[in-house]
Amino acid sequence: MLKLGKHVFEEDLEKSSLTVSVGDRENGSEWKIDCAFLKSAYDGEMVSPQIIINNIHTKKYDIRKFAGEKFSTRNVAESDQREDSFYLFEHEPFIKMKVKILAVEGERMFAYAWFWSGILELKENLINYIFKTTTML
Repeated sequence: MLKLGKHVFEEDLEKSSLTVSVGDRENGSEWKIDCAFLKSAYDGEMVSPQIIINNIHTKKYDIRKFAGEKFSTRNVAESDQREDSFYLFEHEPFIKMKVKILAVEGERMFAYAWFWSGILELKENLINYIFKTTTML
């Protein structure tokens, strides 16, 4: 769920994903998060917000050991360079962002996320995903 003031958006589970690109011992792996939300009214318009956290590299190559992985950005320039963003009406980079994978259980990955942009502040949001895996070439 995403709350923007008095407006609430439910997560679109069919379009949301935590994707892991599994690598190897030498190259590590990458993971990313795409959170899509169902269309709802916001300031007189129907919008479908989206949160995008682009590829995060890790030295880990075994998905079962991803618990504890974390990543953060410290400022707008860092988020903008990575193209991590929140979309409501247009692209808005995060002022700060923190993501941590809490647990991996079977094909589910549980992550904690904290985002802050000019109009968005989400604290202590638990993201529960069935993750998708790919193999890095």
